[in-house]
Amino acid sequence: MIRGKRYKDFFIRPMNLSTGYNDEYYTKSINPIRTKEPITKKYQDLFGKCFSHHVEPKAFLTSVSCRELIFLEEDAKSDKFFEDDNLSAYFIANHYTPPTLQAYDAIDDNAEYEDFQNYTYQEFRKNILARPWQPFKKEPEQLGSNVVRYLIGDIGKGKSTLATYLYSDIKRNFALYDNYLDIIPIYINVDFENESTSFSKPINPKIYFFEKLYEKAYKAIESHTTRESNKIDLTHFELTCENQIQAVDRLKKLIKFIARRQCRLFFIIDNLDRFQYYHARYAFFEEGSNAMEKSVEGLIWLINECTPSFSDSSLGHAGIGIVFIMRKYVYNYMEGSVDHTTDRDAPVTSIFEIQPVAFWDIINSRTMLLVDALRIINNKLNNEDTKHNLEKYITITKKLENTHENAILMQVSRLGHHGYRSLVDFISSLSIDVRNEILFERFFEKQVHSLLILYITNLRYKYTQRANHSPNLFLNDSVISYTKKDYQVISAHSSHKHTYWLKYFILKYIVKNNGASAIDIIEEFNEFYPNEENLIKHILGSLCTSNEFGCAEVPLSYCQNTDRLQIKPTTRAKELYKNIVTTHPYLA
Repeated sequence: MIRGKRYKDFFIRPMNLSTGYNDEYYTKSINPIRTKEPITKKYQDLFGKCFSHHVEPKAFLTSVSCRELIFLEEDAKSDKFFEDDNLSAYFIANHYTPPTLQAYDAIDDNAEYEDFQNYTYQEFRKNILARPWQPFKKEPEQLGSNVVRYLIGDIGKGKSTLATYLYSDIKRNFALYDNYLDIIPIYINVDFENESTSFSKPINPKIYFFEKLYEKAYKAIESHTTRESNKIDLTHFELTCENQIQAVDRLKKLIKFIARRQCRLFFIIDNLDRFQYYHARYAFFEEGSNAMEKSVEGLIWLINECTPSFSDSSLGHAGIGIVFIMRKYVYNYMEGSVDHTTDRDAPVTSIFEIQPVAFWDIINSRTMLLVDALRIINNKLNNEDTKHNLEKYITITKKLENTHENAILMQVSRLGHHGYRSLVDFISSLSIDVRNEILFERFFEKQVHSLLILYITNLRYKYTQRANHSPNLFLNDSVISYTKKDYQVISAHSSHKHTYWLKYFILKYIVKNNGASAIDIIEEFNEFYPNEENLIKHILGSLCTSNEFGCAEVPLSYCQNTDRLQIKPTTRAKELYKNIVTTHPYLA
């Protein structure tokens, strides 16, 4: 105690008298107070929407019909020129180029891929849409073995965007990819923890998954229009089910019913690595490890239940196609426990890894979306403000491929939590009025380093540790706080000695050693200056969180001791340590 104050009081930020500790206070940008005309906001909003990653749930519902940009007339009193879903759907249909993929037939015991070959998108589509295998020639309602495939890739490489494109492609051309049966695509974003980040009530997929599967199938079939322009009458089927057994039974009957009407189902199941998001922070505590074990067991159960070669599969012979989408290291993690083999005479290749695309292509494609939007606005409003800018936008982005400035943009991309997704999210947050190309020219041609400064300073937003931007992300409050949404692992949030830089020192240790186990780190940081073990475990967990720090990955296995597993630094961690934290003036 010093003059009535506690020691930690000197290390906490002061409370704002008007807002208290309201998080909204820290999300306001430190900019001069000024007003923006509605028309200016529209042009700034257009830039942000064009440069987003264009993977939104509603876009799946609109991406089929929106081949054109639909201008919102002035009398509609809209605060934007185009609907967000319309922009995303138009981008997917007109400016997105599917990446190449590496295809694998098998994985060896060390989770290393072998015998790979490159696949174009067309070859990938042909493989995953293969007709379910049947031992003899049968009628369509005699269901064959499922065609199960995996689409894997590192975080932010475009798996969900490819899924969007695949869905809309099949939806538009459902009668072309099978000479006999219409293909009805169904997209499912798996989230075993509901839509909240609550850790306290993990949901077992064994309890609800097939009910959701049946409900999604019912709605997709109900809205499907066959090649004969007919609707399928589902009067004799109910929308919901009471339990898993009933859901599986009804789903099989539903699939047989539509097979008689020359239709079959194809499921795109995305984000199978959601469990990592919710449990990583407490992965090194017993409570977190147990919760992760249950989640992973549920994931493996889900996959095996849909795999034809799994002996106890409930839905393995339902005559459907399925592609599971997940991160590469998560697939490696589960590979030993899932059966990814296929029935004989079916296409052998089952694993497809998405290959990265050039980041300037990502920027250029979104610039072309912006240019198309501006042309329509100019035609509708007879506006001369941007006509002379259109070619300038194209010229500037085309230069990115051949200039040294692309190194800056690549560095921003490596600093992001989610690779290219973070890059476009960051660019979309820039407040650019697209009627004036000077600012765009400055950021992407003349002073590209400004983007790096803006990223590091989090667009000049007020400081809060939760912003997770360098270098502030390495600072620890004297007592680690938690929100009501967090699962209260008491030992993780208990009091500890004051430290600001322990998180940085731990990351430095991991990066310099190119990985380390939790037990090695605990022993290292307890040898000369004792730190509480619970604090070190919590710091390690926070570094492994995907959406907050994104600095480390743990190939967790529910059958091993997590203290002994090797923690690997991510690309972001290496970039932060080598090129940002040690050189930034903030630390001088």
